[in-house]
Amino acid sequence: MRNAFFDKIIEVNSYDVIYIGGIERIFQEVTGNSLPENYAVSAPFDIFTDSSGFFSESEIKCILKFRTMKKQAEWISGRYLIKNALILKHPDKKFSAIEVSYHDEGAPFLKLFPEYSISVSHSGRYTALMLCTEKRNTAAVDMEEIVLKNTGNIMKIAFTENEIEQMNKNINMNPVLELTEGLNKFYEVWTGKEAYLKYIGRGFHEPLKNIEIINNQILYKGIRQKLSLVSVIFDNHFISYIKSD
Repeated sequence: MRNAFFDKIIEVNSYDVIYIGGIERIFQEVTGNSLPENYAVSAPFDIFTDSSGFFSESEIKCILKFRTMKKQAEWISGRYLIKNALILKHPDKKFSAIEVSYHDEGAPFLKLFPEYSISVSHSGRYTALMLCTEKRNTAAVDMEEIVLKNTGNIMKIAFTENEIEQMNKNINMNPVLELTEGLNKFYEVWTGKEAYLKYIGRGFHEPLKNIEIINNQILYKGIRQKLSLVSVIFDNHFISYIKSD
């Protein structure tokens, strides 16, 4: 499913929804300018005018603090998804009034709706937002563009021996994995770990090896969690999210 604001909508259940939006499209819609081809290494723009009242003054100051255009574009796309998703549910609110704050360890929350939870991920050409409107649940999503890369270094740093053994059963361990089921399995484990860190609100404060993804089950410090890991592929981007069993 998609609409004018989102490139894809994944309805997990009645209270968990994932919204995906193209970074370049959103940037052009918000700023009226196209991103340059090399925007990942381009200098940031130092003037930003928001005549529509989409952003608050503090948000505009935040946009102008980033040191690269890539970070500006990702931040803008994330806020665009958050604001539009919430306006769909609360049309009486103003865009500029919907702001994001952060807990001490980096987990985001909504000032106007502290009972909701959000999770945002950027990779490649897209930004993904998971919005949970059920107070007892926690939004947690991670997305990675599927690219051919040397996976060995990532696996040494982030994967446990059990996970590597599981990978070895399914693929021939070459320096670069081909775009096969084996590569998808790599991304499933990697994004699953990142999503779980967001679920527990730890971000980069927890070693990835404390989390194991074995046969779609999540173990944290060796203890099986009563959660499900769900993965989907959208336009060559691998997306994993956590939901309660």
